[in-house]
Amino acid sequence: MSAAIDYKIVRSKGQPDKALVDYQQFMDLLSLLGEREVVPQEVVKMVYGEDGLNPIKAWRIYRDLSQLELAELLGMSQPGLQQIENKPFASLRKQTRQKLATALGISLGQLDV
Repeated sequence: MSAAIDYKIVRSKGQPDKALVDYQQFMDLLSLLGEREVVPQEVVKMVYGEDGLNPIKAWRIYRDLSQLELAELLGMSQPGLQQIENKPFASLRKQTRQKLATALGISLGQLDV
């Protein structure tokens, strides 16, 4: 796909909020993504927006899970999960991140926002 993309920016409160794209161009863009992993906009906003949440907490909220529910899925205590959510994400071991991703029903790549 080498042609320019026709789009329109929709603003909300003076800030860019959405981009409208011709449907066929949108489908062409999706085909370019192939097998790439997708992270919902809501999760991205929670991580990189004003909240600045740890990706684990952002995905937990997105999945509508309480700390206790996710902790039970992980076989750990709620205070233990709370400590993990308060740590810098990059400091967690890959094995821990993989276990969290599995419990959240996502891939490790999606957790590494």
